[in-house]
Amino acid sequence: MKNYKFIFLVFLFGFYLNGAAQDSEFKPSGKAFVKIYANYHSSISGADNETGFQLTRVYFGYKAKMSEEFSLKLTLDAGNPKNGSKLEQTVFLKNALVKYKKGHFSASFGLVGLTQHKYQEKQWAHRYIAKTIMDEHKISTSADLGALLTYKFNDAFEIDGFVRNGEGYKKLQADETYKVGGGINIKPVKGLFIRAYYDASKKDEMESTLATYLSYQVKGKFLVGVEYFDRKNTSFVDEQNQNGLSAFAMYNINKKIELFARYDNLSSNEREGATDAWNIKKDGSAIIGGVQYAPLKNVKIAVNVQDWTPAKSSSENETYIYLNFLYKF
Repeated sequence: MKNYKFIFLVFLFGFYLNGAAQDSEFKPSGKAFVKIYANYHSSISGADNETGFQLTRVYFGYKAKMSEEFSLKLTLDAGNPKNGSKLEQTVFLKNALVKYKKGHFSASFGLVGLTQHKYQEKQWAHRYIAKTIMDEHKISTSADLGALLTYKFNDAFEIDGFVRNGEGYKKLQADETYKVGGGINIKPVKGLFIRAYYDASKKDEMESTLATYLSYQVKGKFLVGVEYFDRKNTSFVDEQNQNGLSAFAMYNINKKIELFARYDNLSSNEREGATDAWNIKKDGSAIIGGVQYAPLKNVKIAVNVQDWTPAKSSSENETYIYLNFLYKF
């Protein structure tokens, strides 16, 4: 209940700003937006002979510019909760925030979008096909209740920091545990992007994540990126560690056709007294490769093959062919 009161206060504050803006020369503005992810997929190999159409995600919301410095954003996220329930689609509140931006500084407060994999996801640019490795394996969440601050010193150097509940936007309960962290972005030369990120949260044990990302891009031609993360004491369990590597590349044949490929690897350690890695059932490697066609600016279609090789030798490979769709307006 405290969280709903909090969200209500965020929007009450926004409406106050709106009224104040009406008295100035600034004219408030806003726009609605919708983004839809869908696919058709069919199993090539593996235990499941799954095939069919899927509506995997729908985002819809509203952005409003209340004054020169203040803006609001509300986003609803409809997708599969994957929590064991019979519901295949559930609507979550993804963003409900007030943002202040002036000069090189910005601050967001409320149910905010986070930065753990924001830049990787933006450059990967195929979220409608697959999440980033940290998002896919629940190493990070894309939104949470808290505050996010950023400062851009110049085009080559930017920092960000946050404090948040730590549970993510699907679990808005408040407790005595917070997650704090931040990152640094560096662009030393044209086309090269480097990011370092760290977060930590403590209960009985300290859970922490260190991540790095490196990419090089020639706009309109190609982009390559490599990401690595190291998670200590996952779920606040001592010596329950994980690490992951993700590498991807895209090559533009022309303005509408693109080739893309990606490789992921997720692994965990063997705890004392164990015979297997503690996360062996979910460890493994993934390969994605295909071609994307963009007939319109806000429409993308991709044919691709996705393969998952489990780390556990007794488990079967899972290979699927996908036809993915993205529509937004």
